[in-house]
Amino acid sequence: MGTRDRVLSRVLKFVQCDWPDHVDDTDLKPYFTRKSELSRYDGYLLWGSRVAAPPRGRKEILHVLYESHLGILRMRSLARNYFWWPEIDKALEETA
Repeated sequence: MGTRDRVLSRVLKFVQCDWPDHVDDTDLKPYFTRKSELSRYDGYLLWGSRVAAPPRGRKEILHVLYESHLGILRMRSLARNYFWWPEIDKALEETA
């Protein structure tokens, strides 16, 4: 999953091996701040029990949640239970 995405493949490698002392890449910073909470399972990047969704799957996740017509609060709650990515709340609000 994450290995096709440039950022997630780097994050997965850092989780498996070790993180550097700091990162300058702005795309990596949201992951770096959570580095002690990230793990790898079967090729997937997890933040706690949530899957760190790759960029190319995020629109479909948002679409499925929105299609359910659950409203922004329920949509946000469901998304937060299962998925995470940088600025997920902003993406949920824009979709709703």
